[in-house]
Amino acid sequence: LSLLAGQFNYGRRGILDLTHKRLFTFASIKRLLRTHGFQIESVEGIPAPFALALRCPRLAKALLWVNRGLIRLNMSWFSYQIAIVAKPLPSLHTLIRQADAGD
Repeated sequence: LSLLAGQFNYGRRGILDLTHKRLFTFASIKRLLRTHGFQIESVEGIPAPFALALRCPRLAKALLWVNRGLIRLNMSWFSYQIAIVAKPLPSLHTLIRQADAGD
């Protein structure tokens, strides 16, 4: 039930045990990055690779166009993957070094 609600909480046992690859929602990946000292610059939803899955280029192009439109409406529901640009915030060590260099 928690998976249906978008809660990808990993534990010691089960489908989301600690040995499995990580699955993220937009909220969970942003939370992870912020918790570990990153500032999020941009977030983008990536459409499904219809051109790789279908033999009909016209259909693939039409579905890609529809998917991009749906992503604009609701990125979390209609994105195939997530692309995030994030930069690390300065660490305490970096801030101290910069302060010492300013003397």
